[in-house]
Amino acid sequence: IEIPPERCQKELNCIRSLLSPSIIECEKTISDWEDNRSFLQLQFVPGKTIKQLVEEKRYGNLTAFFSVSIQLLTALEEMHQEIPGSKEALIHNDLNPSNIILNEIIQNEVEPKIIDFGESGKIGIGPLCGTLKYVSQALIVGSELNYCYQGDLYSVALTLIEWLTGICPTNENSGTPDIDEIEKILKLWVD
Repeated sequence: IEIPPERCQKELNCIRSLLSPSIIECEKTISDWEDNRSFLQLQFVPGKTIKQLVEEKRYGNLTAFFSVSIQLLTALEEMHQEIPGSKEALIHNDLNPSNIILNEIIQNEVEPKIIDFGESGKIGIGPLCGTLKYVSQALIVGSELNYCYQGDLYSVALTLIEWLTGICPTNENSGTPDIDEIEKILKLWVD
């Protein structure tokens, strides 16, 4: 996939503005291949994405779930915080199981890393982007999206539910709540 240099620069700026241990680090600045394609050299994170773990039916246990949840919410808090004169608030806009890597650092100790800041931006109305299945329908305004903190929180909540249960409670094509999937999740907890 060819990525325009300006998108690489945007992603680099976003990553560099964040200091959370749960955010991927950029090892080197933008570089160009001989054919002028741009790329970022990001930190190597051993582990798998939540999507890969769900596909392998390796769901989170409650201890890891709570630990990862706290780490991700702490990272979002930092991303969403504006520091006047030095850092603007940032919205990820595409949190989903493919964009969170879980690295088992010590037995049963899991460290998440948020990746792919290509769709990130500021609070406001803009073109619809991200993975529809993880976009809050309440934030869609016509063909645009109201980018706000709540959208990131909604997306990470769906992602964590899917990791814990193996089931995403929204419809693949429309992103709307899927009652049948929600019932399956509830049955897992009752049984």
